[in-house]
Formats: sequence, structure tokens, C-alpha cells
Amino acid sequence: MFVADDLAAILLIIGIVVLVMTGLFMFGLVGLGAIMVVGLVAILASAIGVIDGGLDYLMEQLGLELAAGAIHMLSIVGL
Repeated sequence: MFVADDLAAILLIIGIVVLVMTGLFMFGLVGLGAIMVVGLVAILASAIGVIDGGLDYLMEQLGLELAAGAIHMLSIVGL
């Protein structure tokens, strides 16, 4: 299991490096733009996670654990 996880991580890193280098060399600014878009999507996804966590906390404070679970499931389906 440990070896498989390490191999997957190494292949992922190699794939990202190849993708970035290909984008930089072949597409120039277009490749950089694509990388920036991916970064922005990651930032937005983490922000959605923070907002979702805040909603969960608020709902639980109000005693609505069931509603918090439903909102959490909807946000997972939405992503």
C-alpha cells in the first residue's frame, strides 16, 4: 500500500512537471494562463470548503445537525 501511494505521488508530480513545461515551451503565455486558472480554481474550492465549514458550525450551534449534514452533502455534490 505504501509503495503504491509513493508511486502514485511520484507519477503525479512527474505529470504536473511535464504539463507545466509543455505549457511554458509550446504555448508560452497560454500555458501560464492555464496554470493560473487551475490555481484560481483550487483557491475557490478551498474558499468554498471554508464557507461550508462555517455553515456547518453555525448550523450545529443552532442545533440543526441534520441540516448541516444536508448542506455538507449538497456542497460535495456541487463540487
